[in-house]
Amino acid sequence: MKKEELKKLISQIKKYDLVKCFSSPDNFENWLSNLSEKHLKNINSISIEPENIIFPKKLLIDENLLNCDDYLRRIDLMSKIKIDDRHLDIYERMCDINFLESKNYYDDMELLGNTDITNYDGLWVIDKLAFIRSRHHKEDLELIIKAKDIEGKYDELVADSLARVASNWDSISSKYHNEDMKLIATAGSSCLQDYGYMYEYGINHLATSVFSLSDKYHLENMKILAETPLSERLLYKLMTNRKVIKGKYYREEVKALENAKSITKALAIYCQIVNPEKIDYYEMKNLHIINFDDYYLRGIRYCIDGNTLPNYLENLELLNELDDEYVLYIERLLTDKTLINNEYYKYYLDLLIKTKNKDIFMDLYKLIIDEVFINSEYQKHDIDLISKVDDKYLRELLIAAATNEYSVKSENHKFDMEYILKLDIDNLTDEQFNSMHPYLFTGKGIKDSEHITNLQLLYVGKPIVKKDLVLEYINDLECKIHTSEDDLVFDSNSIIEIETKEEKAFSKIRKLFRKK
Repeated sequence: MKKEELKKLISQIKKYDLVKCFSSPDNFENWLSNLSEKHLKNINSISIEPENIIFPKKLLIDENLLNCDDYLRRIDLMSKIKIDDRHLDIYERMCDINFLESKNYYDDMELLGNTDITNYDGLWVIDKLAFIRSRHHKEDLELIIKAKDIEGKYDELVADSLARVASNWDSISSKYHNEDMKLIATAGSSCLQDYGYMYEYGINHLATSVFSLSDKYHLENMKILAETPLSERLLYKLMTNRKVIKGKYYREEVKALENAKSITKALAIYCQIVNPEKIDYYEMKNLHIINFDDYYLRGIRYCIDGNTLPNYLENLELLNELDDEYVLYIERLLTDKTLINNEYYKYYLDLLIKTKNKDIFMDLYKLIIDEVFINSEYQKHDIDLISKVDDKYLRELLIAAATNEYSVKSENHKFDMEYILKLDIDNLTDEQFNSMHPYLFTGKGIKDSEHITNLQLLYVGKPIVKKDLVLEYINDLECKIHTSEDDLVFDSNSIIEIETKEEKAFSKIRKLFRKK
């Protein structure tokens, strides 16, 4: 390097305050030793006044920029573009090799320099290859620069969304790109979703969904999603579900969800479409759609796809008319594989729909999803009886019996249910209840040969005199010896089995009774 050139270079470094770009003398010396003639010539040819340089001055010695034959013209263009301090990284993107070599470079720089930019948030896209090579490049950049909310105010989400769609290969190559960009630019931020969330739902995400972009109803769905904030999150999931898109009732399903009268009804309709078993309830919670109680979640099993039912479309309409308190439970039963094949299926649904008391409704729901109950020959008798009982604690005792495997297999089951129904719960003592309990809820008591007699005695307050079964057997044997002329042959299977192990008591029922 000639002395005059080095002298000029040092002068330029001081003039444009580039000394701070070097961390040490060694760092500067290393940079100097690698400086090409082209770089040296470009730096020494800078004549712009330092105060007119509005971009970070360190970019004057950016290697990519220094490699440009028209270096001076480029720094002149950069100096005409005013960008606020929060977005200085955009100047650095202007020095990215992709942008510098873009065929759109001068047009883009002219546009940026001649436009009163109020929104810089989408300009991070200028050095992205997909955006640079897009056939929609020019019109997309204009939309990004002018991005505003529907009220005409600055909106970074609108600009950022436009930039993301403008640099998405799937969108760029689709036939919907221009229409999607225009809709995002005019619909406003209320139908857009910030990026970075695990679960998506905004039209900005729908515009880049591979599944939606392959759907002939994509544009129609974009407009629906932009105008339906109530169920937008569930609609988005429907519109990006490949199986639903290819389904027979796709448009009816979208319409049903679009017309949902509440978010709870929308979720019920969505469950009917997708199948409750296949839904991520953690996702529903994170999308702030609704919380689920334990009994609802416990009932999500043995479900079939709603669209396999003959009255599927009618069910979608029905769900939109039910009370929010009950709609999810009714939906669950509409797709219950076991219940659908039950002879009382429609009867149970009608009974639940007509039940307006929430406590009674929930008790009946618990009953219907219980496997013991639904397989019982007494199910209709029991649910009719229980549905008419107002006292919560009495209902709990009746439900316990109606879902007790020993009880529903006993010929005395109806007697037991009527017996419980007649109990004076308010005046029943712990001692009385503990005496009755084994005969109503344990296998040993239910199978007792004196089952009914003992319960009747307890009902009127009389004590039970327990029989000695072994003594009875021995006396009976003695009688046979006296009356039989032949020797007796003993079969071990015929000897009476004496229970030596008590069955577990219903501790939950005992606690419930004590609460009363």
